[in-house]
Amino acid sequence: QKSGMVYALDPDKKGEIVWKQRVGSGGTMGGVHWGMSTDNKNVYVGISDLPTNNPYSVGAAQPGLHGLDLQTGKFIWRTELPNVCPKKWKYMCFPGISAAVSSSANLVYAGSMDGMFRIFSASKGEILWEYDTKQAVNSINGVKGFGGSIESDGPVIANGNIYLSSGYDKWGEAPGNLLMVFSVGGK
Repeated sequence: QKSGMVYALDPDKKGEIVWKQRVGSGGTMGGVHWGMSTDNKNVYVGISDLPTNNPYSVGAAQPGLHGLDLQTGKFIWRTELPNVCPKKWKYMCFPGISAAVSSSANLVYAGSMDGMFRIFSASKGEILWEYDTKQAVNSINGVKGFGGSIESDGPVIANGNIYLSSGYDKWGEAPGNLLMVFSVGGK
């Protein structure tokens, strides 16, 4: 939830709560926004926790990616992301993860509001690879392309490729117009 809470529910017991865990401080622009991912062992949670003045936040902000044990809700790791943004870009560039998170065997994929796309180790939460999408690129269709904040939809992994959209300006974030395709494993 945007409250910063994650819940496991039992569908066979009419949605009975199995466990709950506070992962972020939550608030109007905090907590979980667009979705989590699981590999049937762990759940991977992106947290926004964008700093705004609101009475709904609880505790310290935890912008970044967090791994929880799917059965117990206990943290297996927490990875707060570095702030690579100029101070003047408070909302246009922030390291929190608002977009949905994706995962595959041993890897977690997440884009952040600062335009960084990262691949993490599923077992330890370490950043294995990163790419700054906030830049001008030569597009294959000849239209001037530039990336920005990564919001809403998460990375799609299919047929040896990763598909990612970059650019979102609804809340004063960094606009852009890219659909980027990365190859997996040097293909």
